[in-house]
Amino acid sequence: SMLETHQKLAGVDSNDKIPNPNVTVLEWLNGRPGFQDRVAAFGSWDVLPSILNTGRSRIPVGTGFTPVPSPKTDRERAINELATDLPAYWEYGPFDAPMVYAALEALRTSKPRVLYIMLGEGDEWAHAGRYDLYLDATFRADRFIERIWKTLQSIPEYANQTTLLVTTDHEGGRVIMFRDGITVFPDNMALGGAGKIDYARQQGEIE
Repeated sequence: SMLETHQKLAGVDSNDKIPNPNVTVLEWLNGRPGFQDRVAAFGSWDVLPSILNTGRSRIPVGTGFTPVPSPKTDRERAINELATDLPAYWEYGPFDAPMVYAALEALRTSKPRVLYIMLGEGDEWAHAGRYDLYLDATFRADRFIERIWKTLQSIPEYANQTTLLVTTDHEGGRVIMFRDGITVFPDNMALGGAGKIDYARQQGEIE
């Protein structure tokens, strides 16, 4: 939840499903005029509802094996069925594709002003040490991002007036998962602490 709150949570040292005591940026936005009930989130990892504290924030979250939290159409029900029909490789939820499909459907129907999508396959394969599948997930994520952007540009309410933010969950340094055959960089906090823009640029060019 560091990404959503921009701070490390004191006393949180596990991935247990504990409601986040901090207000995330998504919850803050959901309480702003013009954004109320116009925020939605999707992610296979079933800890996401706790991170966003859905009981307090009231943000609808598609997660686990229910990508569409309240399906109303045959298409939405089909997306949920796909999630349960896919091989359950991880016990908490499916691969990323059904989550992306659900998010795209939300853009077409409910038209949220803020949409958060958490892709998790890359992180899972990195933890498993499967660099081949990590790269496969990265290429697939790239296709997903392209599809999301093209969908946004095809909808008049979003076309040419929407900002797409793409962030990563890796921090480098101590928690880097791969070491053989790749360049290992210092922790991003150390990189930022150096205060050298050229260092960040050089790392980005190498990555």
